[in-house]
Amino acid sequence: MTYHPSKDEMSKLLRMVETQAADIQSVARDVRRADLVAEGQYALTMALKRYNPENGATAWTYTRKRVRGAMKDLVRKQRRPGMGKKNQNDAYVFNELSDDLPAEKAADPGVTHDAAKALQALLNPVQEVVIRERMQDCSFAEIGEKLGITRDKAIRIYEESLALMRTKLGVRTDI
Repeated sequence: MTYHPSKDEMSKLLRMVETQAADIQSVARDVRRADLVAEGQYALTMALKRYNPENGATAWTYTRKRVRGAMKDLVRKQRRPGMGKKNQNDAYVFNELSDDLPAEKAADPGVTHDAAKALQALLNPVQEVVIRERMQDCSFAEIGEKLGITRDKAIRIYEESLALMRTKLGVRTDI
């Protein structure tokens, strides 16, 4: 069940996101406000999908906690050492797409074509572009510029795409 706020209520919720972004940026000056707002709007959307007015809390109260938490998570993530650098294991999942090919085909340059077809079957077009660009050593900032999204949105799409690919391919990450 998705909650659909009125136009006036949605306006208040979006102002709340802006206010929370300004509040967090006053402490975390190294994080761009646009990134905080984008993360907050995404969290707001997800929270409204789960919100149930029958539980007693107002939409503002319910979503504020989730929006603020998402923004704090973003700050923590951006401050982690090595953030934005390519993970050494990222290519492993991508290579799994063509591991089941016969040996004679594995040496064939057309393998990348087969991997691309497998990617198209698993991912939506935006996810596919993010994965392809990342495998060509583009930074998340560069990918964001190409797609007209923030660096953090590119990171989120990349991580969600890898998780989807791991799930579909049965790759375990706990070993």
